[in-house]
Amino acid sequence: MSRRGTVKFYNSVDGYGFIRSGSQSRPGAPEVYVHRSAIADGQMLVRGDQVCFDVIEEEGRLNALRVTGGSGGYGLTHGCKVDRSTVKDLRGTIKKFFPEKGWGFIIQEQGGPNLFFHSNQLDDGEGPLPVGSQVRYESIWDEKRGSRKAQKVARVKDEDEMEVIQPHTLRQVICEDGEEWELVT
Repeated sequence: MSRRGTVKFYNSVDGYGFIRSGSQSRPGAPEVYVHRSAIADGQMLVRGDQVCFDVIEEEGRLNALRVTGGSGGYGLTHGCKVDRSTVKDLRGTIKKFFPEKGWGFIIQEQGGPNLFFHSNQLDDGEGPLPVGSQVRYESIWDEKRGSRKAQKVARVKDEDEMEVIQPHTLRQVICEDGEEWELVT
């Protein structure tokens, strides 16, 4: 039976990803694995695409078959309908940062999905940015992730330029590998 869902992640370089089925939109529900060989119409997948697909279970994992509806163009054109331009001088707030892993997420001031960033993209050389820090950054298209990410991330120096985040907007999250903090919006 055919299902509808949303592409959660698709790595167009390695040719695999995950689809969140329409009936599985609740947090913690299993996602459906998709391999490029399962794409029936030849259109590559991009995060956020609304797709139709069939599902089989193999070795305890849900796998997508006969996937249609991708917006990424044919073959390895990597999202021909995607804006790949660099957007400069954006602002946001650090939502999460995992110093031991070297990556985190930014809440975009202008709205939109949270942006991934890697610690090697920190401009100011101050080391890890605390959760709630106000930052400037550029948004670029990441072919491998199939979504936008942040680069040239730098702490905003002038406190008057952006809204100050109050301490009560932070919450502690206990994970398997230790304690972390997350900004609650």
